[in-house]
Amino acid sequence: MALVLGLVVMAPAAYYLLFLVLRIRDLLRVLRERPDRTVLWHLAPLLAFSGACLSGILLGSVVLTANVGWATIAATVLLAAVTLTFTQLIMAPT
Repeated sequence: MALVLGLVVMAPAAYYLLFLVLRIRDLLRVLRERPDRTVLWHLAPLLAFSGACLSGILLGSVVLTANVGWATIAATVLLAAVTLTFTQLIMAPT
């Protein structure tokens, strides 16, 4: 049951964090070009939401670590990183 709780908390947090980071990156680019108060006004809630996503990922990691162990999680992270690196290296023009 705790394994399911960890995955239920982590999956949506990681999914939404991806889109939040992309939007935050765009707003930071705009803020670098022309500092404006409205950009900061739009950036503040996104940073708060990303903090909530990070805490969800942290909670899920703690639950998974308690149930599975560090070695399994480290191997999973390593294999995911190798997969992402490999897909970036073999991207072919279409």
